[in-house]
Amino acid sequence: MSIGRLLSWTWYGVADLMICCAKVAIYGALMIVVAPLLFVLAAQLYGWSQGGNWHPVTVTELLELLGFADHQQAPGFLLALPATLTLFVVAIALFLLKRLLGKLEFRHRQRLLGLRQRDMVGAIEHVLAKSRR
Repeated sequence: MSIGRLLSWTWYGVADLMICCAKVAIYGALMIVVAPLLFVLAAQLYGWSQGGNWHPVTVTELLELLGFADHQQAPGFLLALPATLTLFVVAIALFLLKRLLGKLEFRHRQRLLGLRQRDMVGAIEHVLAKSRR
């Protein structure tokens, strides 16, 4: 096996590991985003069923509820948005990013499979050429 092939396999292995790590990070971020979304949505639905009014929870109220006191660095328009809408949009964006990484991983693994098949065919041809001598 040549050094170039070895470097190609190493590159594909490292890239595959990075894609998998990114997918795990996105799964974790999805869990972190969906938990408060469900909590806020459940509280809003409970309030709506009990009193008939829908209390829109802003991002500022959610951050204060979660105990993040220093949230003044964020732009003001983001803090005024409804938390359910904001968390839902972030969850959808993370899900789409996960799907994009899944397609990239599939394409990457197909290339790795093609490289392995070419190497195997080359090794078989090399052994056959040696045996004919």
